[in-house]
Amino acid sequence: MEKIGNKVLKSRVSACNKDFRVSLLYLGEGCCGDYDETNPDDEPYLRIDIETKNPYDRRCWDDDITYSTCTGIPAWVTAKEAKIMCRKVLAKLEKISDRSFKRNGEYCYKRAWETAL
Repeated sequence: MEKIGNKVLKSRVSACNKDFRVSLLYLGEGCCGDYDETNPDDEPYLRIDIETKNPYDRRCWDDDITYSTCTGIPAWVTAKEAKIMCRKVLAKLEKISDRSFKRNGEYCYKRAWETAL
């Protein structure tokens, strides 16, 4: 991803369907923990959050069933680019069976975003 000025993604960008919500956001993370703009070797990274619907109340997102990790994807993206990335991850999640999630949900989340982006 090419750096566009000094602008990083400023707000959470999400895409969702009936089962998942995928979000990309910038929380100040960099190569070695917190992003250090004074270090020329550091770069700001996006975080991905994958949430599922609460099994007892399908109107709500379940905070206990969330996958979140720093992606290593540079945060120099526009909201439009981030939305496209979220949709790609969502499409991958839709192809994974329910049985796979019950056995190893975190692996499925990780695999979905790594192969989509």
